[in-house]
Order: sequence, then C-alpha cells, then structure tokens
Amino acid sequence: MNIAIILLLAFLGGSYHWAMRGTILGGQKGAMLPGAFLGLLIPLATGSQYLIDNMWIFTAVGGAAMFFGGTQTYGDTLTLAMDKKNMTYKTTGRVGMFIKGGTWFGIFAGIIAIAFNAMIGEYKPLELVIFVALIPVCKWLGFLVLNFPQSPKKGKFPIFYFSKDAFEMWGGMSFVVLQIIVFAIVKQDWFIFTMTLAGFFSGAIGNTLGVAMMYSVKWGKENNRYIFGKLQKSGYVSGWKVMEFSLGAAGALGTLLCFILTYPKEKLTEFEAKGISAINLGDDTVKWLTIAWLVCTAIYCILSILPDVSKTENNKKVYALRTAIEFFTDEVFHWFVLAYLGILLPLLGCTFVAKLLSVGIIFWVVTEKFVKKGYHKKVFTNLVPFKVIMIVVAIAIFALQFVTEITGLFEFTPFALFAYYLLSYEILETIIVLAPMGEIRGFKKFKEAGIRPEAITVRTFSWFEVAVCLIIGALIMF
Repeated sequence: MNIAIILLLAFLGGSYHWAMRGTILGGQKGAMLPGAFLGLLIPLATGSQYLIDNMWIFTAVGGAAMFFGGTQTYGDTLTLAMDKKNMTYKTTGRVGMFIKGGTWFGIFAGIIAIAFNAMIGEYKPLELVIFVALIPVCKWLGFLVLNFPQSPKKGKFPIFYFSKDAFEMWGGMSFVVLQIIVFAIVKQDWFIFTMTLAGFFSGAIGNTLGVAMMYSVKWGKENNRYIFGKLQKSGYVSGWKVMEFSLGAAGALGTLLCFILTYPKEKLTEFEAKGISAINLGDDTVKWLTIAWLVCTAIYCILSILPDVSKTENNKKVYALRTAIEFFTDEVFHWFVLAYLGILLPLLGCTFVAKLLSVGIIFWVVTEKFVKKGYHKKVFTNLVPFKVIMIVVAIAIFALQFVTEITGLFEFTPFALFAYYLLSYEILETIIVLAPMGEIRGFKKFKEAGIRPEAITVRTFSWFEVAVCLIIGALIMF
C-alpha cells in the first residue's frame, strides 16, 4: 500500500472524525468512531491480507482504546487557554491541553500496537487478561495521585488542576499511558514503547496546534488577523471546530506515520508463513465469552435509553434506585462492556464481539444521544418519530450483523466498513442541519438575527474530507 495514500487518509479521516465526534456525540463514546476508523487503517497500511481479513480486531480495539481519553473534559481547559489577559490561566490551559491530547492518543497508539502484536502471536491469553485487568487499577490510582482531592465547590483542588470547576481525569489517563510503557519495557518491545510515545506527542502537538488555531480565530477581530480571510471576518469560521479538525489531523497523522515506520514487518511475514491463528482459546470458550458479552450488552442497551429519573419523583426509594441505576450505567457498566471487554475479547479471538463493537455499537452510542438526550431537539417540530426511527435502524443494524454471522451473507468488505465510518454520522448530522429549523434551512432567519451559522462551513469542509477519503478509498480497495 502506498504510504503517502495511507497518511493522506489518516490526515483527512482523522481530521473529519475528530470534528464529527465533537459535533454529534462527544465524550468517550464519541471517540469510538475516530478510533475505529484509524484502527481500520492499520491493516490497510501493512497490505497484509491476513490482517485485512482480521480488520475487525483493529477497528474494535481502536474504538475501545480511543474511548479512554473521552473522560478528559477540556471545555474549561480551553477557556483558560483562550484567556488573553491572564498569562497564568493561558499557560495552565495550554499545558492542560498538551497533556490531555497526549494521553488520549498515547493510549490509543500503545494499545493498537499491542493489538498488532497479539495478532502475530506474541502473547498468551493470560498476559492480555492481566494487562486489561490492570487498566482500571492504574486509571483510578492515577486519579488518586494526580487528580485528588477534587471538589471545586468546597475549594478543594489537586496540586495540578487544568479547569475552573470541571471534573479532571487526566491523571488517571497518564497512569494508563505509564502502564503501557511499563508493559513494553517488561516485554522488551520497543515497537509498543515507540508507538505510545509517538501517539502521545502527536496528540499533544495536535492539541497545541488546535489551541493556537482556535486562539487566532477567537481574537482575530481584535488582532485584525484573519487566517481564514473573509469567511472568518464574516463570522463563518468556528474556532472550536478548527481546533478539533487540527487535533484529529495531527494526532492521526503522527500515529499512523510511526506505525508505518516501526511495525515489525519480519515478525508479521514469519507469522503469516505459519498459517495459524494468533490466539486459540477453543470454539466453546469463545462462544461462551461471546454469549456473556451479548447478555451484558443487551442489558446496557436497555438501561442506556431509559428516561432520566424525574426530580419530582415522590417515592424516595424509587428515586434512589433509579439514580443508582443511572450512575451504574453511565459511569461503571459502559466502561466494562465497551472499553475493557472491548479491548480484551477481540484480542482473545471473539471476532463476533469485535464486529458488533465496530458496527452495531458505533451506531447505538449515537442512538442513545438522540433518544435519551434529545439531540438537536430544537430543530425538529416532533422529536418522537425521529427517536423511534433511530431505535429501529439501530436494531436493524444489529439484526443484519447476526444474519451475516449465521449465513455469511452481506459481509462487510473493508471499503464498506470504511464508507460506513465516513457516512453514518455525517448523514445524521446533515439531516439535522437540513431539518425544518436547522441551521442551513434556517439560514435566512439566522442572517436576519445577525447570527452566522457556522454549520454551513463546517459541514461543507466535512463533506469535502469525506468525499476525498471515499474516492481514495475506492481507488485503493477495489
């Protein structure tokens, strides 16, 4: 595969998916889409048919690995970084963005390198189980060491705090990065070590670049410097989106470049020559692990769309129970189902789990947002039909995957999965901005009110990136 082509896909695709994450979903679950997309580029970059046939492992693990950084809220940190008058705030914000971008991509890069090694038979199952089991331990240990105490309302702050009053988890993510580095040193695997550092600095530089771009857009009028010309001067450039486009492009480009330059080609060639599976737990073990995960996932999907508990609930016991269920689902259970098992089970050979994580779950997490949070509810006159449609489509996607697994029909090709990642969320967001009260159809109304709908330029640039990626993808995959 042409290296320049893969890097161009990483640059444009990473840029697009990161901005889409910030548009339609956000948080940990939103980061799964860019992680899965970059995971798909890994086997394509090697040109190995064995790895391409097992693309699901990389897309599932990539999505789960990128999930972690989503705990790092950065709205408050950006506010500090944008401060023009207070240099302390500005410096604090920029240091915080550097660290948060670094840990986000550092975890992804390190774990995707571990996934590559797992696929060429470098680990025993127990090693992978122990590694994944230690991730939450390191995460919360890092939180206690670097992010605790943390109670802004009571005036209690850790020594290093990069927000005004938001919950900080960068310390936990930093310890996960350290865990991966220690794992690499213990295994004497410099590929993992190099990938983790490359991912860290790619994400850190991406965030630094993004902050600089956002700062320029925010203060363009005062400085009389418009790096985007008339569009920026007229108010059609979103500083926030410029930051996200930049972060995604730099983080993805640096990570994929390091992978292409450092992955152990000789080991891959040697393993392929043997013609064996990477990890063989036995069909029965894989089957029961898959069934257990499916049960957990079904419970999670149901809990995730239950209506929020009403503050007017009169029964205190019911209110307490519902609140506990919400907390368990939103803060504990989804980590177990989507992140920890999302890394471990695909690496242990549960291919169907990997497929569902890569397709069905990618759509389900955005369905949750539309159904439970009423995403963009202001642009629809009646949101209920749209919610119903989202649930029906999500169930249909899951059903199609089950049919495919049983019959072998409608199997995703690499390009089909590639196109799914580029178009699924984009179609949803396009529907939103073209809705009866959406920003594009309501352009005249916004203009009369003196508002410049940034969605016009953001969607136009997004469509451009999607189109270029699809054209390139079609050329190299057909």
